[in-house]
Amino acid sequence: MHNLLLHWKRFNWLLLVAPLMIACGRKEQAGYILTNAVLISADGQLDGDCVVMAGDTLAAIGWYRELKKYWKAAEVIDVKGSAVMPGWIDAHAHFYGLAVNMLSADLRGCESPEEVVERLMVFHSQNPGPWITGRGWDQNLWADGQYPGVEALDSAFPEVPVYLMRIDGHALWINSAAARQHGITGREQVSGGKIEVRNGRFAGVLVDEAMKLVQIPSPSVGDLLPQLQKAEQELFAAGVTSLTDAGLPRAVIEGLRDLYRSNQLRIGLNILAADDDETFEWLLTHGPIEEGELTVRGMKFYSDGALGSYGACLLKPYTDKPDHYGLLLRSPEYFISRFDKLRSYGLQVATHAIGDSANRLILRIYADLLKGYDQDQLRWRIEHCQVLHPVDIEYFKEFRIIPSVQPTHATSDMTWAPRRLGERLKTAYAYKSLLEAAGLLALGTDFPVEKISPIYTFYAATYRKNENHEPQGGFFGDQAISRLDAIRGMTRWAAYAMHQEHTRGDLRTGMLADLVVLDKNWLTCQAYEIPATRVQMTFKRGKPVYQSDER
Repeated sequence: MHNLLLHWKRFNWLLLVAPLMIACGRKEQAGYILTNAVLISADGQLDGDCVVMAGDTLAAIGWYRELKKYWKAAEVIDVKGSAVMPGWIDAHAHFYGLAVNMLSADLRGCESPEEVVERLMVFHSQNPGPWITGRGWDQNLWADGQYPGVEALDSAFPEVPVYLMRIDGHALWINSAAARQHGITGREQVSGGKIEVRNGRFAGVLVDEAMKLVQIPSPSVGDLLPQLQKAEQELFAAGVTSLTDAGLPRAVIEGLRDLYRSNQLRIGLNILAADDDETFEWLLTHGPIEEGELTVRGMKFYSDGALGSYGACLLKPYTDKPDHYGLLLRSPEYFISRFDKLRSYGLQVATHAIGDSANRLILRIYADLLKGYDQDQLRWRIEHCQVLHPVDIEYFKEFRIIPSVQPTHATSDMTWAPRRLGERLKTAYAYKSLLEAAGLLALGTDFPVEKISPIYTFYAATYRKNENHEPQGGFFGDQAISRLDAIRGMTRWAAYAMHQEHTRGDLRTGMLADLVVLDKNWLTCQAYEIPATRVQMTFKRGKPVYQSDER
């Protein structure tokens, strides 16, 4: 009702001033006008076919036959029936990680350790250096489904340190040269992590907190500028105009601030600070930070690891590993202390929780700390929410906790998750149940773990299928959400999750002119057409930042 009243007031204002503007023969100046458009907001299809962008905001929305009487533009663009939506907001991603990965070997889709080595040899021949980094291997795609050993890497690279991050970022595969350089023997004791050992010797894989035994070489933020700008342009091409980067340390945040202050990056970047002592104290002293398109107003924590690497902390053992429950990365007392401090400063808490045990722990801590506090101001989040005991979902409703989920995780994990969870799979990746409890879902991709395109997010959320239309009937299709709710999750609700719903995430006058133009109307097109959707144009603050060659 509030939105209807606002639109009615704006319409009445236009009726009052329009005769004066016509009488004076004066038209307001706009930057761009899009015409012949299907307008889709977070509330559905709007009445009209035109948006007017003046400066960096949406100045008018309606019918072109009327608006052209009052507005002129540097350029009027006929989108020929294409859909115009708010620019997509990725609620959980890794922008900085995407840039770093551009300097590493891409190991996604490798079907064996041998294929990993083949790709590394090609990469190293093209990018010679004192070490090799890579990301994307997944032992679940291999015939035996087991963690790799050092042997394959040692045979190809006996002297060059090799650092290979698993696809989910929760396990690191290194060779003997890297282990020697960091003094790793396999006898170390690590709380919240695991070191793979075979026959009493280090076997090459470090899981979760054990990865901190290794300092992976990486360039400075300034040196990464070409990769950051390339990553930004890839996101614009995918229709993404803003995102939350989940977990960056102080040094990286400061480096990114410098790039934004010098106008070398444009994408909306909401940063959740990483959980380390230095960054924690820095955030308490300097947060929240709001500097144009860059904001920092919360911290990201890890309660457990990932399901694929047996790190997700479960209430009952893994079905395919009966002696293993996963890993709780920190003590409950640690979380309570840090969360309480952030609460007292009015800062946001976002916690990675995948297993049902980890989710239960964090939800109960949130519940205790949020009593008597305005959650609309704090907006604490759970990241991933993959495996939940049904009774724990009510916490999201009672304490208004934001579920931040990535629908393509369900369709990526569906081939092997049954082995991990057994009967528990029926209540995992339960996005519809979470939506019904919380009243909203913040949708993201978690790129570079998954592909950056929100098109696949939308399809996975609404039909529980991957881009190849599998499986028939959807992966537990009863947990699919509506198309409009998925659009909200990628726009309004994602903006709400980062305290920015008043400036972005919708088609309303006065909002930032962040727009995406699509060749399909997601409210009416056939389901099978969705993965083939093409982004035709993207606007950031009223300026075109991407245009497809097909337009």
